[in-house]
Amino acid sequence: MAQTLSGKTVAALATDGVEQVELIKPMQALKDAGATVHVVSLKSGQIQGFNHLTPGDGIQVDKSL
Repeated sequence: MAQTLSGKTVAALATDGVEQVELIKPMQALKDAGATVHVVSLKSGQIQGFNHLTPGDGIQVDKSL
């Protein structure tokens, strides 16, 4: 039986320039396992994700430092 992360909260620390797939894919896996995931960054609002050198999507920040 696979363990689940139900009831757990995880902070994903990131800032502008984050490789988008390296943030989004692990976050999705954590959510699929039942965890609540918060994006934490130095600034509030959105951070800029990148696909290699190409700007990607803006990623919503849940909590700022």
